[in-house]
Amino acid sequence: MIKLVFYISWFLLLFLASYFDISKFKIPNSLTFFGFFILLTLNISINNSRLNISILPSIIALIIMILLSLITKGKIGMGDAKFTLITSGTLGLYYWFISLLIASLSGLVLALIFFKKNKWTRKTPIPFAPFLSFGAILALWLKTEGLFVP
Repeated sequence: MIKLVFYISWFLLLFLASYFDISKFKIPNSLTFFGFFILLTLNISINNSRLNISILPSIIALIIMILLSLITKGKIGMGDAKFTLITSGTLGLYYWFISLLIASLSGLVLALIFFKKNKWTRKTPIPFAPFLSFGAILALWLKTEGLFVP
């Protein structure tokens, strides 16, 4: 039962973050941090794991995303960086990397289509949370199916 609550909460957080990013180009800190706390608590109770094992992938993913945000001079926003706390804690670091690859590739494909149709320019902001959510859901499916096992 706790596992069902966990996944419903996770999908709801992915949806809400995507909604806010599309509509306001901002993911509220309250959503990210409160969601992370809830998911971390549920994850620890489901897996009977210790806090440091559950939080480590999230910290590493957050650092990577902050570095990407700095390297891209804010083109990958800090909201997206903080949002990865929710996905990386659930997926683990290996599948989080896969989700990031899927998100990047799917975002690139959509951007190329819209650039080609002259609807977007290089200055057009693109909300990345929907792509991160899509990548996370696909990576979770790959993980549950045992595909791309490390």
